[in-house]
Amino acid sequence: MLIADILHRAARAHPERRAAWFEGAWRTSGELSAAALRFASFLRVEGVVPRERVALLLDNSVDRSIAHFGALTAGAVEVSLNTDLKASDLGKLLNDCEAVALVVGKRHLWSCCGILGDVSPFAVFRLKQITKQWNGLQTRLAARTRAYQAVS
Repeated sequence: MLIADILHRAARAHPERRAAWFEGAWRTSGELSAAALRFASFLRVEGVVPRERVALLLDNSVDRSIAHFGALTAGAVEVSLNTDLKASDLGKLLNDCEAVALVVGKRHLWSCCGILGDVSPFAVFRLKQITKQWNGLQTRLAARTRAYQAVS
């Protein structure tokens, strides 16, 4: 059994059971599983194949759990990145681990701007709603940038 299967199995058995507390609200195992499955599907549509690396630059949150379980559900290898890294170190790590995608939280989006030209081509995904800042960045990064709303 894979780690992600534990979440999906729990969601099938007890979809309304509380699974995560974040920002003043409970998320059920059914909600987390459904969001992880949507994110896994999104990764597959974007071309991520099993055993490719998906780097996560996310603070501890429900979104991080969704990205973690979604990447594993898609068969990818999840690479957790330290959110305190400097941009130059982040670029080196992304090259070294050969990540094909970077899932980045809103707080870390701008720190990634300077390194994207220095690393191998990969896609950038951001969880949550698209913001004006993201639209401006998406224009500059063109085809290498994708956005995804994992949590409704």
